[in-house]
Amino acid sequence: MSAVTVVILLALTRAPAVEVAPAPRWVDPIALETGSGPSDRAVDYLLYEEQIRLGPPAFERYLHTARRVNSPDAVENGSELRFEFDPSHQRLILHGVWIHRNGHRTSALRVRDIKLLQREEDLDARHYDGRLTALLYLHDVRPGDIVESAYTIRGSNPVFGGRAAGWAGLAYGPRVARLRVRMLRPVDRFLATRVHGITLEPAIATGPDGISMVWDRRDVPELPREGQVPGDVDVQPWVEYSEWRDWREVAEWGAGLFAVGPRAHALAPVAEFRKAADPTERASAALRFAQEQVRYLAVELGPGTHRPSPPEKVLARRYGDCKDKSLLLVSFLRSMGIEADPALTHTEDGAAMDRRLPSPFVFDHVIVLARLEGKERWLEPTRIFERSPANEVEPPDYARALVLKPGTTALSEIPRPPANEKAQTERVRIVGWGKPVSFRVSTRYAGDEAMQMRRTLANASAKRLEERYLRYYAEDQPDIRLDAPLRVEDAPGKDELVISESYVLPPAGDDQVRDFTASSLDERLVAPRTTRRQLPLEVEHPVRLRETLILDIPGRPAVQPGTVEERGPAGVLRRSISVGANTVEVVWTYESLRDRVEPSDLQRHLASLKEMRELATIRLPLRPRPPPTGPNRSVGEGLGMLAGIVFVGLGLIFGVTRAVGWARSLRGRRFVARTRPRNGESAMSPLLVHDRAAALAAARTLRCACGGKLGGEPESTEAVRYGGGEVMVSVLVCPACTTRRGLYWVAPR
Repeated sequence: MSAVTVVILLALTRAPAVEVAPAPRWVDPIALETGSGPSDRAVDYLLYEEQIRLGPPAFERYLHTARRVNSPDAVENGSELRFEFDPSHQRLILHGVWIHRNGHRTSALRVRDIKLLQREEDLDARHYDGRLTALLYLHDVRPGDIVESAYTIRGSNPVFGGRAAGWAGLAYGPRVARLRVRMLRPVDRFLATRVHGITLEPAIATGPDGISMVWDRRDVPELPREGQVPGDVDVQPWVEYSEWRDWREVAEWGAGLFAVGPRAHALAPVAEFRKAADPTERASAALRFAQEQVRYLAVELGPGTHRPSPPEKVLARRYGDCKDKSLLLVSFLRSMGIEADPALTHTEDGAAMDRRLPSPFVFDHVIVLARLEGKERWLEPTRIFERSPANEVEPPDYARALVLKPGTTALSEIPRPPANEKAQTERVRIVGWGKPVSFRVSTRYAGDEAMQMRRTLANASAKRLEERYLRYYAEDQPDIRLDAPLRVEDAPGKDELVISESYVLPPAGDDQVRDFTASSLDERLVAPRTTRRQLPLEVEHPVRLRETLILDIPGRPAVQPGTVEERGPAGVLRRSISVGANTVEVVWTYESLRDRVEPSDLQRHLASLKEMRELATIRLPLRPRPPPTGPNRSVGEGLGMLAGIVFVGLGLIFGVTRAVGWARSLRGRRFVARTRPRNGESAMSPLLVHDRAAALAAARTLRCACGGKLGGEPESTEAVRYGGGEVMVSVLVCPACTTRRGLYWVAPR
């Protein structure tokens, strides 16, 4: 689901939460070094300085930055300064904004120009946090100017009971001439620090204000911008700090927030749950209620960022976020005598949590650990469309969690769920030459794949899904028609679902050759956006796919049986062919091997993906004859027939992400009348070029279906999401027939 920014302009000239004052006395200022002058970059980042002071009397964070704007575009961006804070417990103190020009430093801070905005960037994801942005537009900024600013954010969230934890970056993103991080604490106050992603020791000094720790870097290089990096890889070096000594202290703090009240047994739904025959059925009913009878909405203001709402309040309003739903579920289960505890976790960091300092800031999510039938079960109250009983649900793929109960001293390991599974079967039946062809597709979804398909069907009926499928096929095969209504078989009490489709295709002749593609593999075999990497490439894991093609013809197929395998660093693809009296069965199986590819293995990975893409398509003759003697290893080998209709992508590709759009759901179901798209003709096989100009130059080698040459300026160029990445598509117009078509390309970073 895409994020939507909602902006509310708050009327103020000088808001109560914003003030102007000199820098605090505890700040250790450093002089700005302006350097030798502008470079050939649009912006020169000269200084990024962050100083953190632990209380008492209050937690304070001082930031001091400076950048030279060298181009008109940079002036536009550099003339707008933004300062973000939470007014429920923080104050913004501006110390100054200055413009350096020709060796002179001039104040550019005009209080009357400050505007407060309430920018809810995640409102479309049902997340409201109430943070404010102080926006300042500067006057008279010119190319070559240096824009310098300094401000302090004072205050901390009372939910943490006066303790502090957090992090500070030791790189800025772009290259920066100097980066400095300083932490100041009283001599009698505990503070743990840990540096991630770089080896850098702090300079430590003791003074009248306490103990100071300084990490100072010069000529800090630009961070790699590669994308598709595993969540536990430190792209940016950073220093972490925490006033919690161990996980026991964090668990005790969290248990205090999630205490189950004495009225839990009186919650209205519990009486209904107790009607179930056994504890597992009761737990399942409670889980379904928390998942689907309480809608997800996060209102995180002040202490509400970490403190859950009382279950009575959640029931009354019927909405809540992960912590609200988890406490509600724990209250339900405990009131029925079922042992259950909330657990803090992180949805992306996984086992990387083992490297973190103990603190509440390690986590971004809450789930529930219950004991059912003598076994631990990890329950996810924010899931919807889950149907398995509570004692059989698969654990979420979060790897680690901190269980909030007495005696907890360490993170617990969450068992890894089984692979995301999808099994698809296509059957093409030719009962006689010159007669209509029967085309059947059956797709079985299991686990998370089944939940995602249920979500799709909840938002669009089976009838609408059927219409969309048929329209999509008809783009390339106008004569296709529906033979029977789309059928959905949703297994009760299990996370399994089967969708069956039935179509009739135009008659086939015995002189044809048809190419078939395992469409469910499309998104697994897409090359990464960045092919020159310093960081590991993230690969979806665990994944298990099986696609079966059954071709029935009137006679013994002229096909050689056999099995071929392609194994790469991240996955293995097998294709097996078996032949019967009137039938060819082709089975593709793909299984992921690991969740990443190291840079040293990337070229082998790219070569393996290319081989797998070839293996995913097979050419089958329709004319009966004695089988050839050679192995059927590659497209067209030993067959030498003309190309016919390609079945490209018969089935849905549903990822594990929550936001599954129609465009992505239907991509790969195309029915194309040629062997495979050439490079540039689809998002599956984009051109790899240096830039847009190179892509358009390459387009001159492509032709329209009418025979006309493509080329010239495109009508539009935009980015589209494909295979977890981004592909550019330029819309070209054939000068001969005015048909529009897309040129797909990627410029490696």
